[in-house]
Amino acid sequence: MGALKALIELPKAYIYEVFSGIQGEGLYVGERELFIRFCACNLNCPYCDTKFAWKNVPACLVEKKAGERDFYPYPNPLSPQELLNLISPLLENKKMYHSIFLTGGEPLLHSDFLAVFLPQARYINLPITLETNGTLPRELEKIIRWIDIISMDYKLPSTMEGKDYSQAHKEFLRISKQKEVMIKFVITSQVELKELESVLLNLREEGDFPIILQPVSSIEAISPPLEPKLLKMQELAKGIFSIVKVLPQMHKVMGAK
Repeated sequence: MGALKALIELPKAYIYEVFSGIQGEGLYVGERELFIRFCACNLNCPYCDTKFAWKNVPACLVEKKAGERDFYPYPNPLSPQELLNLISPLLENKKMYHSIFLTGGEPLLHSDFLAVFLPQARYINLPITLETNGTLPRELEKIIRWIDIISMDYKLPSTMEGKDYSQAHKEFLRISKQKEVMIKFVITSQVELKELESVLLNLREEGDFPIILQPVSSIEAISPPLEPKLLKMQELAKGIFSIVKVLPQMHKVMGAK
């Protein structure tokens, strides 16, 4: 009986918010996305700008009408079907969207939930983008078949108080590269050229991926490098990868959500 109950009960997830907005990071800056922001994260990046989503919250904030920023609370945790029901009203004008965008927190902490939700979401006929810190390769394996685009953050040790996630990143990338992948580096004033070069050369062994150098948005004592250093970093990266863009968080420049 207990086993039967386990089969019937579907996984649920804590979700922070669901809304329609403009993409502010990566290759698809300026595109319209349907954002689904999951709660909880397995890291605690010092420069994180979504610390509000690190912990589970009692209710998910759901936009009533796409782009109007009028939200209502929906009790957490959500079932896959409940989430599908919540996003449906925001998809009336489906043609304006680039993709369904999974972000966090860290969405892969909810891989069991996503393994149920994503096959159903495929029927919406929109690409599915996963934004991830790239440290959970086993969780990615569970859902990779339903993902179209992966925006993977690479955590440089100098930005993570010396913590090194290079092995997890490389394993993650080996799984990711069967899909469209971009790799984003948050660049602080602490990042040196030699560190970046070593990481890029290591990653180049796995393929030629679009690289995003994202100057950190200043937070507390953390600041971005000056422009001359960013230019040197781009020049260095362009000697290793074909596509290298320097892009800040454009939604913050615009004052968007």
